[in-house]
Amino acid sequence: MLMISSRDKFWDSNTLSDSDEIRDVVLDDDSLGSVISKQNFLNSLHDKRVILLIHGYNNEGDDVVRSYDIIDRNISIHLKEIYDSVIGYTWPGGDDRFDYSAAKTRAGAVAPRVRRWLKDIADVAQAVDIMNHSMGGRVVLTSLRDARAPKVRNLFNMASAVDNESIQINEKFYDSSKNCEVLYVFHSKNDSVLKNAYQLAEWDRALGYSGPEDPELIMKHSPNVRIVNCKNIIRSHGGYKDSEAIYKFIAMELQGVRAPQYSTL
Repeated sequence: MLMISSRDKFWDSNTLSDSDEIRDVVLDDDSLGSVISKQNFLNSLHDKRVILLIHGYNNEGDDVVRSYDIIDRNISIHLKEIYDSVIGYTWPGGDDRFDYSAAKTRAGAVAPRVRRWLKDIADVAQAVDIMNHSMGGRVVLTSLRDARAPKVRNLFNMASAVDNESIQINEKFYDSSKNCEVLYVFHSKNDSVLKNAYQLAEWDRALGYSGPEDPELIMKHSPNVRIVNCKNIIRSHGGYKDSEAIYKFIAMELQGVRAPQYSTL
C-alpha cells in the first residue's frame, strides 16, 4: 500500500517528522520500500477514485499496518468496483493509552499537512473519499475546517473521538461537515473506549459513541450528514474495520441505494 507518514523515521509513534514521506509499505510484514517522490505519487493517482485511510491514537507501526491490511482486503472484496486506489496516512498518535493528551495535540499539528495532501490529491484524482477511525476523526475534521481545504466526496467517520455536538450548527466542526458532499457518522454505545476513557478525558460524550447530541439540528441544518447507529454489530472500539456489514452498507450507499438519514445496522 502507498502510505504517507508524518511520523519521524516513518514509524515513530510519538514524534512528528520535519516533513511527510511516502513509501510503498508491504502490509504482510510492514517492510518499507524505497521513498517515492511526491510527483510520482500524484502521477499514480491521476484520474483515480481514491480512498484515504487515517487511523486514531495509540497505534504503533505494526498496529497501523495490521489495521490497514484488514481494511484494504475488505475494500478489495466489497468496494472493488468503487475505488481504484487505497492510500494510508499514518501520524504519531502515541503508543500508549495514556498518550491521549499528547496525541490530541499532535492531531491538531498534523491536520494542516492532511489538508494539503487532500488538495494535492483532489487536483489529480477523479474523486477523493476518506475513512477515519477514533482520533483520526479529529485530524480530518480539523483539516476540513480550513477554507483552503477541498471538498471531500464521502467522509466515513467511525468511532469518532470528537465531542458529540461538534458537527452541529455553530459548533467547532460544523463547517468541516459542510466541506463534505456526504459525511457518514458511524457510532456504537458498545464502544467501551469512547464510553469510559473519552468521557473521563473530555467530560463530554463522543460523537462515535452516541451520535450527534441534537438529532433535530442535524436533520434541519445538515442534510448531507448521515448517522449510522451500529449498536447491533459493533461491540468494540476497533470493530468497524472487521465488519462485513459496514462495507456492505457503504457499497449500497455509493451505488445509490440510500438509507434514511438516521439508520441502524
